[in-house]
Amino acid sequence: MADKEKPQPRKGAGKVAAAIAKVFDTVENNGSVITQCVTSAKSVYRGAEIPTVDLAYIADNVARIRSWTPTSINARKSEVRKILRAYRELPEAIEKFRKKSPTFTWHQAVKLARLLGQHSTINKAVAAMVQVSEAARPNAMTQVLNCLTRIANVETRSQKVIAFRKDLNKLIAKHGL
Repeated sequence: MADKEKPQPRKGAGKVAAAIAKVFDTVENNGSVITQCVTSAKSVYRGAEIPTVDLAYIADNVARIRSWTPTSINARKSEVRKILRAYRELPEAIEKFRKKSPTFTWHQAVKLARLLGQHSTINKAVAAMVQVSEAARPNAMTQVLNCLTRIANVETRSQKVIAFRKDLNKLIAKHGL
């Protein structure tokens, strides 16, 4: 009885995985790293849809190269797959979103990639992303209350002092006080 051959990923899939792993290593919380991921995918797949086998291979290789922990591996591999599925539309969507929002992070890029899969056009995905980010912004008083709540939940007095200083510095930096 002949075993069915398992489909093999393209030769360039390893190159894409290595580039994405390098990007994660360089700057993990900056949305501009998405450009490097997309460029790498475009160089191999040239606008074609990335086969499922390649998506799995790339995500697995990135996880192996980055040595992700078992607790985060599934979520992070999912992020890689989302970015790769949307690699054709993502650069244009990022440009449109950056015109409407002052910040852009890796997590926002992943969310935008997910929204691109859910909506029929780039404009609808960007509009949904802008709507979500405007609704999610808490005011300064809410942020202060959240910081105080976190501090109150800390165990010891010295930890409370340290937590208070960290949260206070974050608020001062964020609001330019």
